[in-house]
Amino acid sequence: MQAAIYKGVGTPLVLEKQAVPGAGAGELVLKVRACGICGSDIHAAETGFVEPGQVMGHEFCGEITEIGEGLDGWQIGDNVLGVPAWYCGECDNCNLGDHLHCLNLKNFGFDKECQGAYAEYVRIKAGCAIKVPEGLSDQHAVLYEPLSVALSSFNRAGVTTSDNILIVGGGPIGLCIALLAKKFGVNYIGLSERQPERLQRATSCGANVPIDAMEHADPVAQFRAVTGKEPTIIFECVGLPGILQQIIG
Repeated sequence: MQAAIYKGVGTPLVLEKQAVPGAGAGELVLKVRACGICGSDIHAAETGFVEPGQVMGHEFCGEITEIGEGLDGWQIGDNVLGVPAWYCGECDNCNLGDHLHCLNLKNFGFDKECQGAYAEYVRIKAGCAIKVPEGLSDQHAVLYEPLSVALSSFNRAGVTTSDNILIVGGGPIGLCIALLAKKFGVNYIGLSERQPERLQRATSCGANVPIDAMEHADPVAQFRAVTGKEPTIIFECVGLPGILQQIIG
């Protein structure tokens, strides 16, 4: 099979032939149908967070081509998506079936033990596989990961319909939070973004208080000026040094 291999900082990924992985006990092998490019992959490549030889890619779906021993409920040809985790299967939490809180959890696609989905085939733990609903396209299926990150943040913040929220950053996570806020009936949804294309996209995702960060350096002040209200919850979705301090200040 062909796989995109990380060679080091400042070096483009290189397509190389590799052996198709085999399914061990409790594992599935998928023929990759779609894989997203996460900002985490870009940062990892730019900083050397992963070692040379790594295959990244953790937002993916694929068709089952091999089923490992000890598994029921799966069929060759099932289209599934993979939760980006690699659990040990031996710790106390794994023995309780709580695989996502494995005490030895590895980040899928960032460790050589769990090569990612920038490849034609990928091996995953069956406990991290979810069947893709009928009628859902591959391109939409791979959005589960950024959507789940946004939903987790949304739930942890305890957002209610009485809140006024401000989202700083119109990348995939910021846009997903805007979608959730619209779906759950939040009144004022502010989103601050520097890029015009992203800001325009944000309005279609539910942001009814778009803030051009090139014109308004203080998004909180601009939110207040437009709505007459304070944002009760702020989501920082940029990740650059100084942004969080600016919002708090």
